[in-house]
Amino acid sequence: MSMGIHYTLCLVLYFILPDVPDKKLGLSYFKILYTVGKFAVTEPVLIQLSIVGLCCNAMYASFWVTLTFLLGGSPYFYDTLDIGLFGLVGILGVAIGPLIGRLVDHLNPWFGVLFGLVGLLFTLAIETGAATLNIGAVVVVAFMIDVFDSLQQVSSVTRYFAINPDARSRINAVYIVAEFVGQFIGTAVGTRIFTQHGNAAYGGMNMAWIGFALVVLLVRGPGAKSWLGWTGARESWRKPKEPDDADTTSLKDIAELEPPPVSVPTSLAAEVAAEV
Repeated sequence: MSMGIHYTLCLVLYFILPDVPDKKLGLSYFKILYTVGKFAVTEPVLIQLSIVGLCCNAMYASFWVTLTFLLGGSPYFYDTLDIGLFGLVGILGVAIGPLIGRLVDHLNPWFGVLFGLVGLLFTLAIETGAATLNIGAVVVVAFMIDVFDSLQQVSSVTRYFAINPDARSRINAVYIVAEFVGQFIGTAVGTRIFTQHGNAAYGGMNMAWIGFALVVLLVRGPGAKSWLGWTGARESWRKPKEPDDADTTSLKDIAELEPPPVSVPTSLAAEVAAEV
């Protein structure tokens, strides 16, 4: 079934995705791989956000994988169908993605990542303390994790896409690899800690992931040009407004404008009148 869904999506995407012109960069495949590796070790913003993304995806994968163990055991003892319905809660969190995108449009993206991490830390504190006490807490946590993780992820993408507009795919490849590594680590480590030490230790591990991501974010401020530190200038959490000095007159507006009156020199007008 999964293969059928993926092939169907590939077919749909083939017909709806627009054609993108070649950027004419003249890079061979091995040159592309080389530049991807170069970005991974030379761009401080990308490295910072990749570490943050790794930690967040380790937490995210750990939560959803071990949710089956949590709901299938004491005190809930849900069957697999009931547990699977919790995916609908996650869909609700993802469904508000467009609203998060609108929010990030008005935020300094560094602060968007910060707000997302703080929200995740608060959410995981609820999960650690109340997940085994009330099913309502699990529902709220499942929703809030998707919301705050989307906030930090969209903000991260906004930041690292600004590094080099001509190399967005290669820069994005570095971030995606970090995300997959985080999911691999989170699935393996989270499962072992939950099964051997219980929900409290597992929740503490997830909070440690986000705490470390916060440290990585805070050691380099939003306007820093070096690898570590802050600029010393006060950074606003709002995105500065771009100057509105561009000419936004459309071609239709230009066509509808009345032509300017023709200016005739006085001497020429007098000569024409005399001849008449």
